[in-house]
Amino acid sequence: MSVELRARMAILEDSDEDFEAVRRALAGPGDGRGLLRFRDAEELWAHLDGVPAGAEWPLLLLVDLGLSTDSGMDVLATLKAHPAWRLLPVVVLSGSSRQEDVDGAYRRGANAYIVKPLAFQELRDALWALQDLWAAVALPSPPALPRLDGSLLS
Repeated sequence: MSVELRARMAILEDSDEDFEAVRRALAGPGDGRGLLRFRDAEELWAHLDGVPAGAEWPLLLLVDLGLSTDSGMDVLATLKAHPAWRLLPVVVLSGSSRQEDVDGAYRRGANAYIVKPLAFQELRDALWALQDLWAAVALPSPPALPRLDGSLLS
């Protein structure tokens, strides 16, 4: 598993219990660090707006659909509609297996949809497989960085 990916993964999750389960599942032996957490969309937007070129841009963002203050679907749509954020890979990590949620997430630009397994070992296996894909197989695309005049670098 790539330490760089683990150090640059982010999650939008408002439940402390769910966040802790994901953090523990992603952690290597003795390593509890490396997962940047946002509790709501406002925290996420502020972070993404404030990241200077070449700084710690997340390589992968996990988004929970069942947020208490924001709609995960709306967050996903906003991310994918924004010219500088749309290339950020987003994986939905949800307790819902309803087909309308799966279809809705993909229509809004999700790169993958994972139903949160209830058993910790299954969650760990799913998240490590996800990390293996994004760290060893998929080629990352950096965000489109804005120029001083507001246009985007290509």
